[in-house]
Amino acid sequence: MQSTTDLAVHILARTPARTLPISHLSHLIEQEAGGATVGHEFLVQALRARPNLFRLLDPWRGPWRVSGRTDAEGSTFTSSPLGGLTDEPWVLLLEPPADSELDPPLRMLQESMLAAGRRVDEHSVTALARWLRMSLEMADVAPSLQRRSVSR
Repeated sequence: MQSTTDLAVHILARTPARTLPISHLSHLIEQEAGGATVGHEFLVQALRARPNLFRLLDPWRGPWRVSGRTDAEGSTFTSSPLGGLTDEPWVLLLEPPADSELDPPLRMLQESMLAAGRRVDEHSVTALARWLRMSLEMADVAPSLQRRSVSR
């Protein structure tokens, strides 16, 4: 059986921007682990224990925080399938992409996102918001690049 961090590496490596909101990552880990519940605090501690593999970034600090904003059903406000406006940190996989079969433009984008995630100033609300926007755009663009490379 794989550890929680091994599952997180495996899941994040499959995502285009190599980043996900913590709740989405937790949900995917539970699915891959056969329904075993992964507590939020346990996951955060496990990821923070591996700073060489993961970086937790919280783009919604200060005036950007959407805490308390909810939709009609009372759930946390979101604007994207990945939860772009959720009131939670995002997990970034710091391991370089290993898939040599990736189309060069997609590989360059992944490497650029990794470099941006490593260098972003986590104390700057604006820098974190820009990083999150780039991550969401990468998630939107990557499927087109993947389809393009498969159709060649």
